[in-house]
Amino acid sequence: MDVQRVLVTGGAGRLGLRVCRALLDLGFQVMVFDLPTRRNRRRLAGFGSGLSIHWGDITDAEAVRRALQQAQAVVHMAGLLPPITDDDPELAQRINVEGTRILVELIGRAEGRIPLVYTSSIAVFGATPEAMEPIAVERNPVNPQEAYARTKVEAENLIREGGIEYTILRLAPAFELDSSALRLMFRLPLENRLEFCHPDDVAQAVANAVCRFPAVKGRTLIIAGGPGQRIRYRDLLGGALGALRLPLPPEERFSRRPYCVDWYDTREAQELLEFQSRSLGDFIRDLQADLARRLGRPVLWLTQRLIGPVFGKLVVRLLASRYGSRERY
Repeated sequence: MDVQRVLVTGGAGRLGLRVCRALLDLGFQVMVFDLPTRRNRRRLAGFGSGLSIHWGDITDAEAVRRALQQAQAVVHMAGLLPPITDDDPELAQRINVEGTRILVELIGRAEGRIPLVYTSSIAVFGATPEAMEPIAVERNPVNPQEAYARTKVEAENLIREGGIEYTILRLAPAFELDSSALRLMFRLPLENRLEFCHPDDVAQAVANAVCRFPAVKGRTLIIAGGPGQRIRYRDLLGGALGALRLPLPPEERFSRRPYCVDWYDTREAQELLEFQSRSLGDFIRDLQADLARRLGRPVLWLTQRLIGPVFGKLVVRLLASRYGSRERY
């Protein structure tokens, strides 16, 4: 497929930035479409002249139409994520669903065929605690149980029914250490099954879907880490907190309701997209390096040698008090 220019909606998000880098590494010209916020401008400034930027709102049809004019392929990542989707489901509907509707209709009207790679979510399967084998697209129907998952199912349906060329990638969570992660920290039971996928592997899968679009056209694929990354939530959280020498928070502050992450059958996706190359151990090492950059090595050293070991229990109890589950059983 002779594609050179790729439009990435939501390209200034944390995962969007990784996708843009992966596309640039594959030799594509990358165009970003995102909101002109101060944070987005700062994030994209580091790319220099490596990409072009189109500022706009995914719900503004005219802005989307202008951005599409030079695009030969589209990666659609613009949308709201939890916990914002829980706080404002109406806004989530407008952006995640109606924004997708606008994009699909404009692609359908465009001259020539513009392939669309849509980043959906494994959340569409809902919680699957009774599953006896890894979750698969062919075997497990969608069962959305929260606002975010419902908007993803609706958007998937719009794309399939839109008369355009597409592939849908149901992504495992690409974990990042930020304020949203703190708010979601206690939502999963510690023993919940989880298939880790390094954010860079997720981004590589998305970029490869553009590069290999004829092979994945019309397919719905699960993007997760593979059999070697099938863990429990306590393994991921313990590793992330361990980077700061912090202990796990009290177990009773975590939800007991099964969450919409599990283990997955990614054999077809890996065969087609060849993206699984990093592990949870790599992620923890990357996290430590990122913390060193953000905090400075002296502050990180002090945190790991003093604050974590001496005050760690107090720190995580404060986190649990603010963000922990209020469920009663």
